[in-house]
Amino acid sequence: MINRLIIRFLHKWSKDTVACSYAACHHGFSSSCQL
Repeated sequence: MINRLIIRFLHKWSKDTVACSYAACHHGFSSSCQL
């Protein structure tokens, strides 16, 4: 049960991070973009 919560948290965190990174790169806020 704990593992399921951790996995869910990691999935949400990684999705948010990817979305933020993509948006930052797309708008030129990030000098190093890795997609």
